[in-house]
Amino acid sequence: MKNDGVTMQTKKYLTEVFRTYYDGSNLIELAHLIEAWAASTTALYERWKRPDRGNMKELKVRNRRYHYEKATENSKFGPEWILHGGRGARYGLFRGVNDEFIPLNLKTRKVVAKAGTFKATEGGLVWSRELSYLDKIITSINETENLVEGGNAAEALLPKLQATTGNANLKYSKIPQSELGAVFREIVEPIILELADAGLIDKNYKTEFGLGSTRLAAKIVGYDVKVYKSETPESIAKATMMKKNFGDLDIDVVLTQGTKIADVGKFLESKHPEKYAFKLGNKEINVAAVLDGNNVVQIDIVDVSSEKEDMMFMQSSSIVDISAGVKGAIQKWLIRAVLSVKDITPAHQKLIAQALKKNPEYLKWAKQGYTPNKEGEPDKQIGRYSLSTAGGIYLVFDIYKPGVKNKKLIKVQEEPVARFSNLPELINFILPGADEDVANSAVKMAEYVRENFDGDDVDKIWNAFVESMANQTGAMDPADYNAGMAKMAEMFGKPWKAGE
Repeated sequence: MKNDGVTMQTKKYLTEVFRTYYDGSNLIELAHLIEAWAASTTALYERWKRPDRGNMKELKVRNRRYHYEKATENSKFGPEWILHGGRGARYGLFRGVNDEFIPLNLKTRKVVAKAGTFKATEGGLVWSRELSYLDKIITSINETENLVEGGNAAEALLPKLQATTGNANLKYSKIPQSELGAVFREIVEPIILELADAGLIDKNYKTEFGLGSTRLAAKIVGYDVKVYKSETPESIAKATMMKKNFGDLDIDVVLTQGTKIADVGKFLESKHPEKYAFKLGNKEINVAAVLDGNNVVQIDIVDVSSEKEDMMFMQSSSIVDISAGVKGAIQKWLIRAVLSVKDITPAHQKLIAQALKKNPEYLKWAKQGYTPNKEGEPDKQIGRYSLSTAGGIYLVFDIYKPGVKNKKLIKVQEEPVARFSNLPELINFILPGADEDVANSAVKMAEYVRENFDGDDVDKIWNAFVESMANQTGAMDPADYNAGMAKMAEMFGKPWKAGE
């Protein structure tokens, strides 16, 4: 592609990363890299303003007509296909995995989510409504949290920082324990002060550093953070020995009225273009920050203005778990496994029966052949309790269609049956008689289940947990996955071997 505005250093970097991730071993990072490439490319939208009408073909997407053309013979640094829609809409299709393509809006330079699946055939492109492989990964992650160690966003932002700093040697690195003090002192604290002085965050809110493993990092540095009763000096010392470095640090903030989280990123970038670059996430920004010399670290600034209790619980990471080599997300999947064996109350059974007659979402899909009974499981209980990332625990039921792999979820009520805002009630709903100390840790939860549930339910919970974790293998570092599963097997008293 000619005159694409990408520096040779950026091209070299992307060549290596695309070669590493082209097999889909980390498809989300590939999507981030496509956006990074787009951000560093000039006149991206204008390039295909005049399509090659003679070589264009038609494609129907969601009952709308689009036309597409081959973009370039060299797909290394650009889309393979260009999709033209109405009113000047243009999309680039980048090769992903499983013969699928990742769509990028050429105007916004953002990857398009839930666009269906685009594939190439000998005759050209085909499209289906089925979720793409990338969207399935994103959906799985959105049900809990990103299992991948922090730093992906900083990696993707390197080309942008290299351009603004003129330093082609910048590289992302995890934060070693020895550098935690410097990162808090030279990056985290100045960011909080500057944002408060600029009126972007509430000065009266004290950052708690309670998200993910940042709580342990802050504890190591000497901040006064929340510590649970099972997090003894011994477990803290062991966790400190286990956790040698940190992929990112999370800063929880409360935005002032009228401020958007993107405003925070724009402020930092405009004031310190030589130090910061940001990427917008969901209620957070990922900031790549130059620490010293050629070292770049990742700092995530998270807006907890409206859902603080939800985030603090769903993005928690127990120090007990860290000391045992168990990732924080494993605790959330164990909670889901516990909920999967919970009997539906008579009152909630009545609500499900009413939904099967009146719920408009279900009735819409029922007309297309979906039913609440999976083939081969006609007598299985209809309905279950689902832990969401926001709100709390919801009453839902799944529906299925013969020949369609993916099930659909129907929410019976818009209101949760147990809320994050009333954490004791939510924990008691999951584990009757347990407290926050137990519910915060996968290790403590497994111990509690084994001691307080009958044998059949323990077996069901373990089987449900193993099944759900098997779907997370592509999103978690294999060593972390194996270590976490081995510890959980030990706590449940069950045999487990890596690869089985």
